Amino acid sequence: MLHLNTVSLEPSYTAAVNLPSTPGKQTPVQEASGTKGTKRFKCPLNLLPLQLQLGRWCPSCTDGWHFCSTQASELLKKICTRNLVRKYCQGIAAEKQAQMQQKVVASAIFQGKKDGYLQSLNEPFVETRLKENDLNPKVLQLIRGEKIKYVTPVTKYDRNGFKPRGRQLVLTQTAAYVVELAKIKQKIEYATLKGISTSSLSDGILVIHVPQDKKQKGDVILQCENIFETVTKLCMLANKQEAVKVVQESLRVRIGPGKESTMVFTAGQELQIYKAKNGQSVWGSGRRTGPVPLQTLFGGWR
Repeated sequence: MLHLNTVSLEPSYTAAVNLPSTPGKQTPVQEASGTKGTKRFKCPLNLLPLQLQLGRWCPSCTDGWHFCSTQASELLKKICTRNLVRKYCQGIAAEKQAQMQQKVVASAIFQGKKDGYLQSLNEPFVETRLKENDLNPKVLQLIRGEKIKYVTPVTKYDRNGFKPRGRQLVLTQTAAYVVELAKIKQKIEYATLKGISTSSLSDGILVIHVPQDKKQKGDVILQCENIFETVTKLCMLANKQEAVKVVQESLRVRIGPGKESTMVFTAGQELQIYKAKNGQSVWGSGRRTGPVPLQTLFGGWR
């Protein structure tokens, strides 16, 4: 349940409410602020329903209002505003509360760091992009016993050659799966996840960093349309918001046992991948003006 915390009555005042927390355990939202206890969620009061904005208020002390002073009027106005906001917050559905929490986490990760974030603010996160019945029954059997939390279509790039492959990213309570039709191509347990990286440009590139062991061939390089939503849900499920990095120029990725490659991000009209003379892979990513259609061009990589 959301609880009212403070309401300011200045012209640009905001409503601040407390998001729920688990005693003794910090939520990803609280970790973003570095504080314990509850986390305040601030939003402009003019975005709340009209009945909460109180644009009109009864006059204070006039000739006909001898019983009401200006000070009392202001106090009553503040109390009324608090009650209306409290009633609104208590009426928010659980699904809406979860969306608000995810938006707060996304703000802590991407605001001022990744292009296209401001344009995405008015797009609410959805529970999932694909339903369970969109998955192959064999895949459901392989991950039975794990509750599926989020599924989205993605493009996976091969570590050698960076050839694009259509895949599905399945997030459960304990692991992330890269799925091809009836096969699980890669499983990343949240406990072993080393990091999550994305570029600062308006592209959908997502790199999931995995440990160096026999079970993992290398880091997972993906491209997804709903990058802010996908990264937020992944880091919250893994409880590793601090592991998300928004890189500006280049990124080191592991492409095999003892092998690494450098991804260099540059602004461009479309996504282009090619090998530079120095051996680095150059990713011509999205423009800085917002989301753009992605087309993949390849050349030169062995």
